[in-house]
Amino acid sequence: MPYQTPVNAQAHRSLLALLVWGGVAAGCAPGEDAARRMWLQSTLVDDNRDLLARDPDAVGGKFAKMGTDAYTFLRGTAGQFVRDAQEPGPGYAATAYGSADTSSVWLVGDPHPENLGTFRAGSGEVVFELNDFDAARYGPYTWDLRRLATGFVIFARTTGAPDVTLDERLARAVAAGYRAGLGDEDRGAPVSLARGAGALADDALVRALADGRLHEELERWTRLDEGGRRFVLAGAGEDQATLRGLVAATSDEDHAARALFEAYRASAAVDPGPVRDVARRRGAGVSSYALLRFYVLTEGPTASPDDDLVFDLKEARDPMRVQGLVQVPSRRFVDNATRIVDAQRAMQSPDADRAAGAVGDASASFVVHAVSGYQQGIDQDRVAEGRDDATWTDEDLVYLAQTAGRLLARAHVQGGLLHEGNEGVDAAAALQDAAGEGGGLDDETVTFALGYADQVEDDHGRFLSLLEERGPLLGYVPRPRENL
Repeated sequence: MPYQTPVNAQAHRSLLALLVWGGVAAGCAPGEDAARRMWLQSTLVDDNRDLLARDPDAVGGKFAKMGTDAYTFLRGTAGQFVRDAQEPGPGYAATAYGSADTSSVWLVGDPHPENLGTFRAGSGEVVFELNDFDAARYGPYTWDLRRLATGFVIFARTTGAPDVTLDERLARAVAAGYRAGLGDEDRGAPVSLARGAGALADDALVRALADGRLHEELERWTRLDEGGRRFVLAGAGEDQATLRGLVAATSDEDHAARALFEAYRASAAVDPGPVRDVARRRGAGVSSYALLRFYVLTEGPTASPDDDLVFDLKEARDPMRVQGLVQVPSRRFVDNATRIVDAQRAMQSPDADRAAGAVGDASASFVVHAVSGYQQGIDQDRVAEGRDDATWTDEDLVYLAQTAGRLLARAHVQGGLLHEGNEGVDAAAALQDAAGEGGGLDDETVTFALGYADQVEDDHGRFLSLLEERGPLLGYVPRPRENL
């Protein structure tokens, strides 16, 4: 991504505002709108083309979910964000706070409010972390920072009444938290109840402690009968495009999932026990909605059904490509699942997710996570309800945004730089130098986030019209399976 020296920061901010607001807030001309609609259709189909060929119903479900609101649409369009960041047009703006070194930071890839959640660490402490690294890649640190700030603005708009002042405060809190996190000598310490995580993070942490101790995952996903514990499956005949929950795996899927899990079991630090049951997981997430995903039920540490364990096996895919940059050094990762798990281990606090693992090969790989009541996240509907009944205030949301910024700073420092040509460069020092000591980065981030949030809302409207005009697959016509 292009960058400028901080000398012309003020002039750059004026140019950035012109670029963003000129094409977004003032509205696009009819020809520009038609071009943007065509771009959305073609890029969304391209990003999902292999999945459309394999399981068009699942992609139809993903697109339907993306139509829910602007925030859910944002979650499904990380690829469009990356393209916008690389191509002239909306979202493309040089930063006054970059450098050659910080253009190749190990990125989270898709940070936003619902990609924050809890884990039970190996120490037994429940911690609050960034929790999704599927899109991890190398790139400019400002991409993560801008996407996180934009995510908070859209999140606020979809969970409460419009408030431009709050929008600005949230984007500024993300950037200020990020800069503070870069200089925090104790940045590696986990965020937990003992460290004053803030009302919204505390809510997730308290729920995690309660549900984890009760093995809520067994209550939610399984049943116990005379034959032992089994998964509870969704009703037969339900619309696959909108199905949520677990469905029966085919015999081939069952066999493949068991083989994958046995490979994971062979390298697991703690033996999860033999497999009791396998099911397909449908309807989870947004970006990952159409991916292959299995839940595996195991015997756990004893033969008693009371300590059975549930695991999630999720297909891993390539992250979006970054023009002119080595997004993932091929010699470092044998497959995408390894890339994702390595990123998680590098960027979270130590041992935050001790069960994480990778199985498969370069042609198909899966990330393995334990499913546990100890895992609770920031939830859009829950926050909307809490803001509506005054359980949570704007201040609570701003505090969460600042915490998220600090977590992102820690992720970047711990993940480090791509050491091809910049060996010996300290990530924390390089990022602090690029970000600067004043509030210029904060101002730049606010300007971008407010403008791009408007762009996302406009694109969501275009997307809804495309669904109506072109159909649930945006005009894609599946070929007969026998011809694939």
